[in-house]
Amino acid sequence: MNLSSQTNRIITATTLKAVSLVRNPRYFRTERGYQGAFLAALGNELTAAGVVGHGVIPEEEYQKTFGRHGITDRPDIIVHIPTAPSSDSVRTGNLAVYALKLQASADDAKDDFDKIDRIISHLNYAQAFFININSSESYLAEYSGPFNKKIHFISVLPDGSALRVKHGYFLRGQAKKDNTLSQRRLAMWPNSKERTAGTSGSGLMAASNVPSTLIYYLAAIAMEAPVPSLDKLNEMSIGDIKAAMNDKLNIPVEPFFMGWKDGRVRNAIAHSRFSYDSKAGKMRFQDLKTPTRAPFNESFSLKEFGDLATRLNDPWDILEHLIFVLRMQQLVFHPTVDPPPGTLFLMPSLEGF
Repeated sequence: MNLSSQTNRIITATTLKAVSLVRNPRYFRTERGYQGAFLAALGNELTAAGVVGHGVIPEEEYQKTFGRHGITDRPDIIVHIPTAPSSDSVRTGNLAVYALKLQASADDAKDDFDKIDRIISHLNYAQAFFININSSESYLAEYSGPFNKKIHFISVLPDGSALRVKHGYFLRGQAKKDNTLSQRRLAMWPNSKERTAGTSGSGLMAASNVPSTLIYYLAAIAMEAPVPSLDKLNEMSIGDIKAAMNDKLNIPVEPFFMGWKDGRVRNAIAHSRFSYDSKAGKMRFQDLKTPTRAPFNESFSLKEFGDLATRLNDPWDILEHLIFVLRMQQLVFHPTVDPPPGTLFLMPSLEGF
Protein backbone atom coordinates (compact mmCIF):
# COMPACT_ATOMS: atom_id res chain seq x y z
CA MET A 1 0.00 0.00 0.00
CA ASN A 2 1.25 3.46 -0.88
CA LEU A 3 1.65 5.48 2.33
CA SER A 4 0.20 8.62 0.76
CA SER A 5 -1.15 11.73 2.47
CA GLN A 6 -4.62 10.49 1.53
CA THR A 7 -4.00 7.23 3.41
CA ASN A 8 -2.92 9.30 6.41
CA ARG A 9 -6.11 11.36 6.23
CA ILE A 10 -8.25 8.23 6.06
CA ILE A 11 -6.50 6.72 9.09
CA THR A 12 -6.91 9.97 11.02
CA ALA A 13 -10.64 10.09 10.20
CA THR A 14 -11.20 6.44 11.11
CA THR A 15 -9.27 6.89 14.36
CA LEU A 16 -11.48 9.81 15.39
CA LYS A 17 -14.56 7.82 14.45
CA ALA A 18 -13.34 4.85 16.54
CA VAL A 19 -12.81 7.19 19.51
CA SER A 20 -16.41 8.38 19.18
CA LEU A 21 -17.70 4.79 19.14
CA VAL A 22 -16.25 3.69 22.49
CA ARG A 23 -18.99 4.94 24.81
CA ASN A 24 -19.71 2.46 27.59
CA PRO A 25 -18.63 4.11 30.88
CA ARG A 26 -17.09 0.83 32.02
CA TYR A 27 -14.37 1.11 29.36
CA PHE A 28 -13.20 4.40 30.87
CA ARG A 29 -12.27 2.78 34.18
CA THR A 30 -9.06 1.09 32.99
CA GLU A 31 -6.56 1.64 30.23
CA ARG A 32 -6.66 -2.01 29.19
CA GLY A 33 -10.47 -2.06 28.99
CA TYR A 34 -10.56 1.04 26.80
CA GLN A 35 -7.71 -0.23 24.64
CA GLY A 36 -9.55 -3.46 23.81
CA ALA A 37 -12.78 -1.66 22.91
CA PHE A 38 -10.94 0.98 20.89
CA LEU A 39 -8.92 -1.62 18.95
CA ALA A 40 -12.13 -3.44 18.00
CA ALA A 41 -13.76 -0.20 16.83
CA LEU A 42 -10.61 0.90 15.01
CA GLY A 43 -10.30 -2.43 13.19
CA ASN A 44 -13.91 -2.23 12.01
CA GLU A 45 -13.55 1.36 10.79
CA LEU A 46 -10.24 0.71 9.03
CA THR A 47 -11.78 -2.32 7.31
CA ALA A 48 -14.83 -0.31 6.22
CA ALA A 49 -12.53 2.42 4.86
CA GLY A 50 -10.55 -0.10 2.83
CA VAL A 51 -7.29 0.33 4.77
CA VAL A 52 -7.18 -3.13 6.37
CA GLY A 53 -6.47 -5.68 3.69
CA HIS A 54 -3.68 -5.91 1.13
CA GLY A 55 -1.48 -7.11 3.99
CA VAL A 56 -2.37 -4.25 6.38
CA ILE A 57 -3.45 -5.23 9.90
CA PRO A 58 -3.93 -3.54 13.29
CA GLU A 59 -2.12 -5.21 16.19
CA GLU A 60 -2.13 -4.75 19.95
CA GLU A 61 1.04 -4.34 22.08
CA TYR A 62 3.42 -5.59 19.43
CA GLN A 63 6.71 -6.43 21.16
CA LYS A 64 9.74 -4.67 19.69
CA THR A 65 13.12 -6.38 20.05
CA PHE A 66 16.29 -4.33 20.13
CA GLY A 67 18.22 -6.61 17.79
CA ARG A 68 15.60 -6.41 15.05
CA HIS A 69 13.96 -3.00 15.62
CA GLY A 70 16.66 -1.01 17.42
CA ILE A 71 14.25 -0.25 20.29
CA THR A 72 12.41 -2.15 23.02
CA ASP A 73 9.43 0.19 23.38
CA ARG A 74 6.09 -1.56 23.23
CA PRO A 75 3.41 0.58 21.52
CA ASP A 76 -0.18 0.01 22.61
CA ILE A 77 -1.53 -0.41 19.07
CA ILE A 78 0.02 -0.29 15.60
CA VAL A 79 -1.34 -0.40 12.06
CA HIS A 80 1.21 -1.86 9.66
CA ILE A 81 2.14 -4.39 7.03
CA PRO A 82 4.08 -7.05 8.96
CA THR A 83 7.47 -7.94 7.53
CA ALA A 84 8.66 -11.50 7.20
CA PRO A 85 10.98 -12.68 10.01
CA SER A 86 13.77 -13.01 7.47
CA SER A 87 13.32 -9.45 6.15
CA ASP A 88 15.47 -6.51 7.24
CA SER A 89 12.99 -3.88 6.02
CA VAL A 90 11.35 -3.08 9.37
CA ARG A 91 11.08 0.62 8.40
CA THR A 92 8.54 0.03 5.62
CA GLY A 93 4.78 -0.49 5.75
CA ASN A 94 4.36 1.27 9.12
CA LEU A 95 1.17 3.33 8.90
CA ALA A 96 0.24 4.38 12.44
CA VAL A 97 1.27 3.89 16.06
CA TYR A 98 -0.94 4.56 19.10
CA ALA A 99 -0.10 5.42 22.70
CA LEU A 100 -3.03 5.30 25.12
CA LYS A 101 -2.96 6.61 28.69
CA LEU A 102 -5.64 6.72 31.37
CA GLN A 103 -5.97 10.20 32.92
CA ALA A 104 -2.39 11.07 32.01
CA SER A 105 -0.53 13.81 33.83
CA ALA A 106 1.73 16.18 31.93
CA ASP A 107 4.75 14.06 32.92
CA ASP A 108 2.97 10.87 31.79
CA ALA A 109 2.23 12.49 28.44
CA LYS A 110 5.83 13.63 27.98
CA ASP A 111 7.05 10.08 28.67
CA ASP A 112 4.69 8.77 25.98
CA PHE A 113 5.81 11.53 23.59
CA ASP A 114 9.43 10.41 24.07
CA LYS A 115 8.40 6.82 23.33
CA ILE A 116 6.50 7.90 20.21
CA ASP A 117 9.51 9.91 19.01
CA ARG A 118 11.78 6.87 19.38
CA ILE A 119 9.34 4.61 17.53
CA ILE A 120 8.90 7.08 14.65
CA SER A 121 12.64 7.68 14.45
CA HIS A 122 13.62 4.01 14.37
CA LEU A 123 10.70 2.56 12.41
CA ASN A 124 9.55 5.44 10.20
CA TYR A 125 5.88 5.39 11.17
CA ALA A 126 3.79 7.66 8.95
CA GLN A 127 1.84 9.08 11.89
CA ALA A 128 1.13 8.61 15.58
CA PHE A 129 -1.77 9.15 17.96
CA PHE A 130 -1.64 9.98 21.66
CA ILE A 131 -5.03 9.32 23.30
CA ASN A 132 -5.66 10.52 26.86
CA ILE A 133 -8.56 8.47 28.21
CA ASN A 134 -11.12 9.89 30.64
CA SER A 135 -9.54 13.33 30.47
CA SER A 136 -10.16 16.71 28.85
CA GLU A 137 -6.43 17.41 28.37
CA SER A 138 -4.69 16.32 25.15
CA TYR A 139 -1.34 17.96 26.16
CA LEU A 140 -0.85 19.31 22.69
CA ALA A 141 1.13 22.26 24.06
CA GLU A 142 3.51 19.96 25.97
CA TYR A 143 5.02 18.39 22.88
CA SER A 144 8.40 19.78 21.76
CA GLY A 145 9.89 16.88 19.82
CA PRO A 146 10.95 16.70 16.17
CA PHE A 147 7.89 14.91 14.76
CA ASN A 148 5.09 17.39 15.36
CA LYS A 149 3.92 17.01 11.75
CA LYS A 150 3.17 13.33 12.38
CA ILE A 151 1.49 13.27 15.79
CA HIS A 152 -2.17 13.75 16.72
CA PHE A 153 -3.18 14.59 20.29
CA ILE A 154 -6.60 13.35 21.40
CA SER A 155 -8.48 13.47 24.69
CA VAL A 156 -11.80 11.79 25.35
CA LEU A 157 -13.98 12.37 28.42
CA PRO A 158 -17.42 10.99 29.31
CA ASP A 159 -19.77 13.83 30.27
CA GLY A 160 -23.12 12.60 31.48
CA SER A 161 -24.81 11.08 28.44
CA ALA A 162 -22.20 12.40 26.02
CA LEU A 163 -18.52 12.32 25.13
CA ARG A 164 -16.22 15.33 24.96
CA VAL A 165 -13.51 14.75 22.37
CA LYS A 166 -10.62 17.09 21.59
CA HIS A 167 -8.24 16.65 18.68
CA GLY A 168 -5.04 18.67 18.41
CA TYR A 169 -2.23 18.70 15.87
CA PHE A 170 0.52 20.91 14.49
CA LEU A 171 0.24 22.81 11.22
CA ARG A 172 3.39 24.50 9.92
CA GLY A 173 4.84 24.31 13.41
CA GLN A 174 1.83 25.91 15.12
CA ALA A 175 -0.42 24.02 17.52
CA LYS A 176 -3.98 23.73 16.22
CA LYS A 177 -7.26 22.37 17.48
CA ASP A 178 -9.70 20.62 15.17
CA ASN A 179 -12.79 22.82 15.31
CA THR A 180 -15.03 19.97 14.17
CA LEU A 181 -14.16 17.96 17.29
CA SER A 182 -13.04 20.42 19.95
CA GLN A 183 -15.62 20.43 22.74
CA ARG A 184 -17.97 18.33 20.62
CA ARG A 185 -20.69 16.55 22.56
CA LEU A 186 -21.15 13.05 21.14
CA ALA A 187 -24.31 11.36 22.38
CA MET A 188 -23.66 8.14 24.30
CA TRP A 189 -27.31 7.26 24.78
CA PRO A 190 -30.26 8.79 22.93
CA ASN A 191 -32.56 11.22 24.70
CA SER A 192 -35.53 13.12 23.36
CA LYS A 193 -33.69 16.36 22.58
CA GLU A 194 -30.76 14.66 20.88
CA ARG A 195 -33.07 12.44 18.86
CA THR A 196 -35.10 15.42 17.65
CA ALA A 197 -32.06 17.48 16.71
CA GLY A 198 -30.25 14.64 15.04
CA THR A 199 -32.95 12.68 13.24
CA SER A 200 -31.59 13.14 9.72
CA GLY A 201 -27.97 12.71 10.74
CA SER A 202 -28.58 9.63 12.84
CA GLY A 203 -30.70 8.09 10.10
CA LEU A 204 -27.95 8.47 7.55
CA MET A 205 -25.29 7.39 10.06
CA ALA A 206 -27.27 4.19 10.55
CA ALA A 207 -27.53 3.69 6.81
CA SER A 208 -24.73 1.14 6.86
CA ASN A 209 -27.19 -1.00 8.88
CA VAL A 210 -30.09 -0.53 6.48
CA PRO A 211 -32.17 -3.71 6.87
CA SER A 212 -31.62 -4.59 3.22
CA THR A 213 -31.14 -8.26 4.08
CA LEU A 214 -34.58 -8.38 5.71
CA ILE A 215 -36.12 -6.56 2.75
CA TYR A 216 -34.65 -9.14 0.37
CA TYR A 217 -35.64 -12.03 2.63
CA LEU A 218 -39.28 -10.94 2.77
CA ALA A 219 -39.34 -10.10 -0.94
CA ALA A 220 -38.07 -13.58 -1.83
CA ILE A 221 -40.80 -15.18 0.32
CA ALA A 222 -43.47 -12.96 -1.23
CA MET A 223 -42.30 -13.81 -4.77
CA GLU A 224 -42.07 -17.52 -3.91
CA ALA A 225 -38.42 -17.45 -4.95
CA PRO A 226 -35.54 -19.43 -3.41
CA VAL A 227 -34.61 -17.87 -0.08
CA PRO A 228 -30.87 -17.63 0.69
CA SER A 229 -29.59 -18.98 3.97
CA LEU A 230 -28.96 -16.47 6.74
CA ASP A 231 -25.21 -17.03 6.42
CA LYS A 232 -25.41 -16.23 2.70
CA LEU A 233 -27.52 -13.13 3.37
CA ASN A 234 -25.03 -11.84 5.92
CA GLU A 235 -22.27 -12.10 3.31
CA MET A 236 -24.21 -10.09 0.72
CA SER A 237 -23.37 -6.42 0.28
CA ILE A 238 -26.03 -3.83 -0.51
CA GLY A 239 -24.85 -3.98 -4.13
CA ASP A 240 -25.37 -7.77 -4.17
CA ILE A 241 -28.86 -7.41 -2.73
CA LYS A 242 -29.86 -4.70 -5.20
CA ALA A 243 -28.64 -6.83 -8.10
CA ALA A 244 -30.44 -9.93 -6.79
CA MET A 245 -33.72 -8.06 -6.29
CA ASN A 246 -33.51 -6.69 -9.81
CA ASP A 247 -32.29 -9.84 -11.63
CA LYS A 248 -33.76 -12.72 -9.61
CA LEU A 249 -36.95 -11.22 -8.20
CA ASN A 250 -37.67 -8.69 -10.95
CA ILE A 251 -38.46 -6.04 -8.34
CA PRO A 252 -37.53 -2.37 -8.90
CA VAL A 253 -34.93 -1.61 -6.27
CA GLU A 254 -34.60 2.17 -6.36
CA PRO A 255 -37.66 2.87 -4.14
CA PHE A 256 -35.98 0.82 -1.41
CA PHE A 257 -32.67 2.68 -1.57
CA MET A 258 -33.66 6.26 -2.36
CA GLY A 259 -31.48 8.53 -0.26
CA TRP A 260 -28.67 5.98 0.10
CA LYS A 261 -26.33 7.87 -2.27
CA ASP A 262 -24.09 4.79 -2.36
CA GLY A 263 -23.18 5.47 1.27
CA ARG A 264 -21.18 8.58 0.44
CA VAL A 265 -23.14 11.00 2.65
CA ARG A 266 -23.06 8.46 5.47
CA ASN A 267 -19.27 8.23 5.15
CA ALA A 268 -18.92 12.02 5.18
CA ILE A 269 -20.89 12.19 8.44
CA ALA A 270 -19.08 9.22 9.98
CA HIS A 271 -15.66 10.73 9.30
CA SER A 272 -16.56 14.36 10.11
CA ARG A 273 -16.01 15.61 6.56
CA PHE A 274 -18.91 18.05 6.38
CA SER A 275 -19.29 21.79 6.81
CA TYR A 276 -22.01 24.44 6.71
CA ASP A 277 -22.03 27.35 4.25
CA SER A 278 -24.06 30.06 6.02
CA LYS A 279 -24.30 32.22 2.89
CA ALA A 280 -25.63 29.43 0.68
CA GLY A 281 -27.60 27.85 3.51
CA LYS A 282 -26.29 24.40 2.60
CA MET A 283 -24.31 21.56 4.13
CA ARG A 284 -21.35 20.27 2.13
CA PHE A 285 -20.47 16.58 2.37
CA GLN A 286 -17.18 15.09 1.17
CA ASP A 287 -16.05 11.47 0.89
CA LEU A 288 -12.51 10.59 -0.10
CA LYS A 289 -11.46 8.73 -3.21
CA THR A 290 -10.94 4.98 -2.75
CA PRO A 291 -9.40 2.38 -5.06
CA THR A 292 -12.88 1.64 -6.43
CA ARG A 293 -14.76 4.96 -6.15
CA ALA A 294 -14.23 8.56 -7.23
CA PRO A 295 -14.22 11.35 -4.65
CA PHE A 296 -17.64 12.64 -3.53
CA ASN A 297 -18.44 16.33 -2.98
CA GLU A 298 -22.07 17.47 -2.81
CA SER A 299 -24.05 20.13 -0.96
CA PHE A 300 -27.64 19.92 0.31
CA SER A 301 -30.07 22.36 1.86
CA LEU A 302 -31.58 21.32 5.19
CA LYS A 303 -34.75 20.20 3.40
CA GLU A 304 -32.80 18.19 0.82
CA PHE A 305 -30.77 16.55 3.57
CA GLY A 306 -33.92 15.72 5.51
CA ASP A 307 -35.44 14.21 2.35
CA LEU A 308 -32.43 11.89 2.03
CA ALA A 309 -32.99 10.55 5.54
CA THR A 310 -36.75 10.25 5.04
CA ARG A 311 -36.39 8.32 1.78
CA LEU A 312 -33.85 6.03 3.40
CA ASN A 313 -36.03 5.36 6.42
CA ASP A 314 -39.37 4.92 4.62
CA PRO A 315 -38.91 1.29 3.46
CA TRP A 316 -38.09 0.12 6.97
CA ASP A 317 -41.02 2.07 8.43
CA ILE A 318 -43.36 0.37 5.95
CA LEU A 319 -42.07 -3.09 6.91
CA GLU A 320 -42.22 -2.30 10.61
CA HIS A 321 -45.79 -1.01 10.36
CA LEU A 322 -46.86 -3.99 8.24
CA ILE A 323 -45.55 -6.48 10.79
CA PHE A 324 -47.22 -4.49 13.57
CA VAL A 325 -50.59 -4.48 11.75
CA LEU A 326 -50.40 -8.22 11.07
CA ARG A 327 -49.68 -8.93 14.69
CA MET A 328 -52.53 -6.70 15.87
CA GLN A 329 -54.87 -8.47 13.45
CA GLN A 330 -53.81 -11.80 14.90
CA LEU A 331 -54.27 -10.66 18.49
CA VAL A 332 -57.70 -9.11 17.88
CA PHE A 333 -59.45 -11.42 15.40
CA HIS A 334 -58.08 -14.90 16.01
CA PRO A 335 -59.93 -16.98 18.63
CA THR A 336 -56.59 -18.32 19.84
CA VAL A 337 -53.24 -16.65 19.69
CA ASP A 338 -50.31 -18.74 18.61
CA PRO A 339 -47.49 -18.02 19.21
CA PRO A 340 -48.18 -16.63 22.68
CA PRO A 341 -47.79 -12.84 22.76
CA GLY A 342 -44.29 -11.65 23.55
CA THR A 343 -42.64 -15.07 23.48
CA LEU A 344 -42.10 -16.17 19.90
CA PHE A 345 -41.57 -14.48 16.54
CA LEU A 346 -44.69 -13.70 14.49
CA MET A 347 -43.30 -15.37 11.35
CA PRO A 348 -41.81 -18.84 12.00
CA SER A 349 -39.87 -18.61 8.72
CA LEU A 350 -37.95 -15.66 10.17
CA GLU A 351 -37.15 -17.32 13.49
CA GLY A 352 -33.57 -16.53 14.45
CA PHE A 353 -33.12 -13.85 11.74
